[in-house]
Amino acid sequence: MLSIFNQKNLPVIIIIGVVIILLIIISVLLVLKSKKKPKEKIEKISIEILENLYQALGSKNNIKSIEKEQQRLRLVLIEPKKVNAKYLVELKIPAFLKGNELKILIKGQSNEVYEYINNKIKGWFNETEKD
Repeated sequence: MLSIFNQKNLPVIIIIGVVIILLIIISVLLVLKSKKKPKEKIEKISIEILENLYQALGSKNNIKSIEKEQQRLRLVLIEPKKVNAKYLVELKIPAFLKGNELKILIKGQSNEVYEYINNKIKGWFNETEKD
């Protein structure tokens, strides 16, 4: 009677078993890793906070230009001393000042903040307008 489980084939069978177990473990790990965590829901930023941030930066009189760089906003300021750093800390907005250039990190809402401030410095919104 032929048997694949004889003494000669035992090392080969063990190696095949180990390889199969490793493939199963790797497959399970890949499936678990591919299940993405749900994204945190980011609440819409209020007009009041946007306006306060704009005023903390010194408003149109202090902002020479603004650019969006992914989740950061780069502002070129006329007088950096006019920036209300305490308010940025209150809002938990990391800010980095180098010369007249201020970079602020706005996670998840950089587009909205950029559009609001950019429109304000271009004069598209009334300075006292608060929706």
